[in-house]
Amino acid sequence: MHCATCGNPLNEDSKFCGKCGASVLAEHASASTVEAAALPPQKDYTETAKQTGRQFYRFALQALQEPFRASQRADASQRTNGLIALLLLAFLMPFFSYLAARNAAVWTFGDAVPDVFFGVLVLQPFLYQLLFLAVFIAVNLGVGKWMRVEITYMSVLAKYGSLAILPVTGLLAANLFMLLSMNTVGTFFFFVSIALYITASTALLFSIQSGGTAKGLDVFYGVIMTNVAMAVFFLIVMMSMVDRMMGELGELSSWLM
Repeated sequence: MHCATCGNPLNEDSKFCGKCGASVLAEHASASTVEAAALPPQKDYTETAKQTGRQFYRFALQALQEPFRASQRADASQRTNGLIALLLLAFLMPFFSYLAARNAAVWTFGDAVPDVFFGVLVLQPFLYQLLFLAVFIAVNLGVGKWMRVEITYMSVLAKYGSLAILPVTGLLAANLFMLLSMNTVGTFFFFVSIALYITASTALLFSIQSGGTAKGLDVFYGVIMTNVAMAVFFLIVMMSMVDRMMGELGELSSWLM
């Protein structure tokens, strides 16, 4: 170890330089401070998660109070909240199917409950649903451009996420009742949620249209174009998904027999 001031060799336990009298401890403390300042700041992921949760709660509360107005105000700055809402929507719909199948298996087989494929009934449909939602947002973005609206993909995502809060709330209730084995009540909330989901999907273009011009594409034709495009895409995806699910469920039937 050497003195940082004059370069004189020092012992490990030296507190002062024997040649120039400089404080060795002060020099080391200064060097440590510089090194600490050079390190990148550590992220507090727990605090970030809490902040994101609080922001989503306010976002959801506003959407429940006035869904359409909240969707009109939503912009790209709220894309994280919109993404969380759509992720919940994409997961809760197939999760209800899984719980319904599980409850049906319990009712049919009693204690000898067969293994209901979670991946087939939840994970795969979840991924397909995410793909469907991503394409749906892209189609609405394109139609919005024809309506002469200055809009981005992320702002459409935020608007759609705001409208999706109502069906997400209904799906949460539906899944909760299914977990409690209250199948009739859970099924009722599920179909109410599906109706809200269809309404939210239709209302998205009207929310986008509020920022358009009179010379742009009429929103009525925009709804028709969106429905036709998504119907074609839905048929293609559903045919692929159903074929795959039937094959894997066939394996389950063989196992039961």
